[in-house]
Amino acid sequence: MSGKLAVPRGVSLGDVRERLAESLLVRPAVRLAVPAPHRDDGDLAAAARDEALWVQLRGEFIKYNGAQ
Repeated sequence: MSGKLAVPRGVSLGDVRERLAESLLVRPAVRLAVPAPHRDDGDLAAAARDEALWVQLRGEFIKYNGAQ
């Protein structure tokens, strides 16, 4: 359900955000909410969208798997 995203030193969060966005375009069934790169780059609208998606995904997880 949730985890950590480890990025090597020297890799910008902007690059991570771009690669994630590109990957998700070719895998539309995958839903991933990672608001930190958006928030850290100052894109608060995108961060808010990912936060909302995280809440939705968490709700779906709890619905199908129970609270953990």
